[in-house]
Amino acid sequence: MFSNLQVSKMPNEVFVSYSHKDLDRVKPLIEKLIASDLQVWWDPNLRVGETWKGPLLDELASARCVLVVWSQHALVSDWILQTEALAGWERKILVSVLLDPVTPPEPFGRIQAANLVGWSGDERHEGFKRALERLRRVSRSKPAGPPLSKARCTMAIVTLVLVAFMAWYHRIGPRYSRAYVSCDVAALVGGHRWITYDPPRFNPSAGSRIDPAGIDADMATIRQAGFDGIIVFTARHGFSAIPARAKAAELLVIVTVWDPHDRQELDAAIRQRDYVDAYCVGHNGLGSKPIRYDFESLKTAMDTVRFRSRRPVSTTEPWAKYLEDERLYSIGDWVFADASLTFEQGFSPGRAEPGVEAARATLSIARQLNGGNTRHKPILLKLVTFPVGGAPFASPAQQAVFYSTLREAGRGNPPDLPFDVSISFHSAFDIPWKADWPFYRWDPQTGLIESGGAPRPAADAIRGR
Repeated sequence: MFSNLQVSKMPNEVFVSYSHKDLDRVKPLIEKLIASDLQVWWDPNLRVGETWKGPLLDELASARCVLVVWSQHALVSDWILQTEALAGWERKILVSVLLDPVTPPEPFGRIQAANLVGWSGDERHEGFKRALERLRRVSRSKPAGPPLSKARCTMAIVTLVLVAFMAWYHRIGPRYSRAYVSCDVAALVGGHRWITYDPPRFNPSAGSRIDPAGIDADMATIRQAGFDGIIVFTARHGFSAIPARAKAAELLVIVTVWDPHDRQELDAAIRQRDYVDAYCVGHNGLGSKPIRYDFESLKTAMDTVRFRSRRPVSTTEPWAKYLEDERLYSIGDWVFADASLTFEQGFSPGRAEPGVEAARATLSIARQLNGGNTRHKPILLKLVTFPVGGAPFASPAQQAVFYSTLREAGRGNPPDLPFDVSISFHSAFDIPWKADWPFYRWDPQTGLIESGGAPRPAADAIRGR
């Protein structure tokens, strides 16, 4: 009977490792083993608190054989997998039996297990006879290795805990990364004047370097022009130096990781987390041709950045793609859609000023995006722009009309700009290196600030001056 089973005080031959959830099924097996003249150590008490660990490790260290009773419950027991079964495996004294039709994980599955699935306690059962024979052979043979000392057992536990932590940190933790973002995302993305920033004197195709002094001057100019947050498009090419200098100028920072597959860029971006307020992982890489990454790899990269940085994370795709793929609304902590206009359709003469027409098109994008936003996440439109040159319709005056129309749209009663939608502006300065393909003719001339540092009329319109 269960109440009559005693824990052996003699040096034990067999240490029984099992899940307490299987206690009723393990008890008949232990009764039969003891009746077969095996010295068995097992723990008949519930393993509560810390007092059980010391005696259990002592018995495990002195055992001549470790019997693991595999079941559905045993497979999910960290203690069995990482301590008891591992001790038997390392000392080559592991014997396995199956209570359920399961496959023990590696490396324990390499040892053939005696099948006790459906066993009713019959000593003539082939699985029981096989298990008994193995237990006698292993426990009464010369030990294959030195007994596992308590210190070695403890070290094994510490090592496995570290390994488990690293696995959690890199693979499991990121899946729950949203729980680590302690930030009012709506206030962050919707409560500030965000503007995109490319160093105007930088040319990636010419291999030029980022000029720290130039960045400092640009940050001061952006701040003086009335903007309090910048959006940068990559953490490569020395751009990782920008966030710290932006913070010195009291600017908020959103850093883009252009290539989610680029481990160096990811690491460079995350290293700057003390100076970064949010991240955008990926930019127009799902729907563009060629497709640069897939949805799952993008999500994995976003989760990793969010988990390691503890910052909000989003991604950017062309706004129409959000209407086609609702997953894009859920993947980020806010919606960061590319709302840029191509201006390829031109403007209708006599209908309205180009700046007004472009603003109306942008407001239509905002309403469509908001209509699909069933999760009510904050939306920050990205790359909202109007050029000052490079096209017949473009001028500083029409750029000012464009932005002032958008500003007034948010002030109406009711406002034409949906409540959950905010606008970021493109760009801080003209970007001369964008003069060649694949950019539009007007792409180099979208700056809201003159090269000499003076705000253009559009910057004043944004501030309401």
